[in-house]
Parts: sequence; C-alpha cells; structure tokens
Amino acid sequence: MKICKGTNRVVFVFESMGFVVKVPIIHFVRLFRGMMMKHELGFGFWLSASPKCCEGAKWCVNGLVENWSEWRFSKTMGEQAFILPTYISLFGLLNICPYSDDFPADKFKGLEKKMGDMSNGSIAWDSHHFTNSKNFCVHQGCIKMRDYGGASTQKVIRWNVKAFNTLRPS
Repeated sequence: MKICKGTNRVVFVFESMGFVVKVPIIHFVRLFRGMMMKHELGFGFWLSASPKCCEGAKWCVNGLVENWSEWRFSKTMGEQAFILPTYISLFGLLNICPYSDDFPADKFKGLEKKMGDMSNGSIAWDSHHFTNSKNFCVHQGCIKMRDYGGASTQKVIRWNVKAFNTLRPS
C-alpha cells in the first residue's frame, strides 16, 4: 500500500488490488483558529447566527466537499467521460476509485498543450488541476483525470468532454 497526501485529501493506493481510497483531511485546528479570530475571545462565535463566522468552514472541510462532488460528477458524466470513475462514496468520508497508472510526466507538456488548444484556453481557468501531471492517468487505454472535485475543474471538463474523450496516450 502506498499513501499520497494532498492539501485536502489522503489517498491510500492498493495497486495490487486495483483500487484507491480517497479520505478527506478535516482541518480542525484551522477551523477552530478561524472561529476564534472572527470573534475576539471566541465566545461570540457560539452566540452568533451570522454566516460570516463560518466563512472559512468550507475550506476546512474542502476534502469532504471534493470527495462528494467527485462522486456526484462521476455519476452525472458516466464512465465514458474524461474522468476516472468513483465507484463508491460514503457521503464524502471516503471514495473508492479504480487504480490507474500515472500519465508519463515526460509527455505531459504535449498533453497540456493539446488540452489547451482543444479547449480554446479554458483550462487556464483551473490551472492547478490542468497543469499537474499527477492529476492525470491512463485507464483502460484512455487518458483520464483523477482529481476533479472542484467546481471550476468540472466546468472545464463539462464544456470540453467530447474533445477530451478523444485523447489517447501516444
């Protein structure tokens, strides 16, 4: 088993069994610190009904939000889409996805340029996901995206899915 850690999730890779498990990182310390900073001693947070007191809450549970969003997007787009499917999600607490081989890093610049051309540059809206070779893999002979939980990532994929589905490793 291999463990990969991102900003908002930890991925447990079970290569020999053919699947991965994505688990969100809940940033409790940052959430608590944010609540305390919003209201001098923190006591006001518990009495406040203001949505401003929870502005940072989504960021603190972003891994959970991304897991749930990936599962919903995977079910909406179907297995033929440019994305690696999510087989099972337990309300975002864990996602189970198929294992896939990494896209070759030495060929990624060519893929990035091709995606940029196909999308008329719209991949620039989400440069974090579309410029990182680790977010792409080869699954069943097709190029697929592994990390697609963000709204901007999903928007770019939805707009360009027909073009992106034609991509094949060379």
